[in-house]
Amino acid sequence: MPTSFTVYDHWTQLAVFVRHHFETSTPLVLFLNCPDQIKSQLRSSMSSILTSDPYSWHAAFATQIRDAYDQAIWDLRGVVWEVEAYQKQLGSFQPQFTLLHDMARHISHNKEILDVASDTLDSILYEQAVLDEQHPRPADRVPWHVKDVHRQLYLTSKGIRATKLRCISLSERLQNEINLAFNIVSQRNNEASVQMAQSALVDNTMMKTVAIVSLVYLPGTFVSGIFGMNFFNFDTTESGAMVWALSDNFWLYWLVTIPLTLTTMAVWLLWFNRDVITRVLCGWTGGRPGKG
Repeated sequence: MPTSFTVYDHWTQLAVFVRHHFETSTPLVLFLNCPDQIKSQLRSSMSSILTSDPYSWHAAFATQIRDAYDQAIWDLRGVVWEVEAYQKQLGSFQPQFTLLHDMARHISHNKEILDVASDTLDSILYEQAVLDEQHPRPADRVPWHVKDVHRQLYLTSKGIRATKLRCISLSERLQNEINLAFNIVSQRNNEASVQMAQSALVDNTMMKTVAIVSLVYLPGTFVSGIFGMNFFNFDTTESGAMVWALSDNFWLYWLVTIPLTLTTMAVWLLWFNRDVITRVLCGWTGGRPGKG
């Protein structure tokens, strides 16, 4: 997977304090750790902020934050789109699950932030409604800027909800790509297993052929080996008769062959079942194989 998919994140801890004096209609606004981009945008929009409305600064700041969140989600959308385009190249596709899950983590963080932002805007709208209830005015006498601020807050809240839905969609799309990558890897492993099984089948067929050939030649080889020993003698007597003689010491052959064969089989059985024998000995000695 190309390294251009690497996601870099930067967290900004921004704090805002707003206090409004109703007697003088003078707000006190403090921004802590405000990014330069948002700071410049707020300065450019100060002319449209009405100091007489206690929530005008909230509306202006929420608009800038919405734009920042929207840009972050669009940046992630571009990365997810590149992943989708790359995974279509199935022939050269080499998934990096660590990178895919790291991207999913970033999307999850953005969704969490959008949830908090949406709840915060709902709280601001609620407090604005409470303020209107505490200072009731006829509908035809509500200042236009109050309606405009309320409308701006409402539209910003809708925009953040839409961005959150886009974030959820990105999460589902990325999860789909992770599942696709996992299935592709599983399919390749299955194909490799099938090829290994076919190779093993060919090897098994060759071993069977060798075994059959050995079975065909082994009896004759065994018989010829026995009769070719010095214990047997086929000679001609003085009278010209053919004589077949067997040595009286032929029993020595069986005396050596049978114990040697049994010893060889016993050694093979002990080596083949060494794990079972070790566990049995450990059980007898209380888990200490070296105990006498």
